Amino acid sequence: MWRWFFSFWIVSLVGTVGVARDEDSNASKSNHAQTRNIETSYEKSSSSYRTLGRVTLSVPIQAATHVIKDFSTYGEWALRGMNGEENNPRGFIALLREMRLQARPNEFDSTSDGITQFEVLFDIDLVWPFGSRGNRIALVLDSFLEDQGQIRSFRLLLPDKNLILDQFLVQFDVDNRESGVEVTFECRTRFASWIDVFFNVHRYKQNIEWRLLRLIQNLSERTEEKMELI
Repeated sequence: MWRWFFSFWIVSLVGTVGVARDEDSNASKSNHAQTRNIETSYEKSSSSYRTLGRVTLSVPIQAATHVIKDFSTYGEWALRGMNGEENNPRGFIALLREMRLQARPNEFDSTSDGITQFEVLFDIDLVWPFGSRGNRIALVLDSFLEDQGQIRSFRLLLPDKNLILDQFLVQFDVDNRESGVEVTFECRTRFASWIDVFFNVHRYKQNIEWRLLRLIQNLSERTEEKMELI
């Protein structure tokens, strides 16, 4: 009974204090992302959420490729604004604090069998005894494809289950279009069973989908910053 009550209480907070209003999900739109098309659904057969999206960016594909391949600098830009802007905090319960490169091949090679792994540090922003600091989660870059110096696709996944997630996988495909760099992505997320029964598409969109779009926006902004230095 206690575990059920605790689970319901935590998820209720996620659905109220821990998420932003729908109109806030578009607040970070800028010229960096020209067009967006995104859709999220819940698949009962696999008890997982599936997000399909397409975003067009106003940056050269060669410059974006350079940023994506520079794994050691992800900590400088990937998590920017992931907890909301300073003047417009989103009130997430899980606050993403830092992203570190943990392991990688000695020399980058798109055909290498070496493992590129990142560690994401996060806090649970709740009062004691429910809150915690310095939690860690691993993300592995298990697929990376480029052609003639241009990024074509890459995939990040959760290598092992944890308390909250049974599965997390996101695939990015990149095409060079006349309108700009087109990023198409698919994300699959399966929560642990104790929390999945209380979650819904609305809460997922405000917590996971919003952060996927923010990551792509950060990539575009970082690419423009690097171009200004050339």
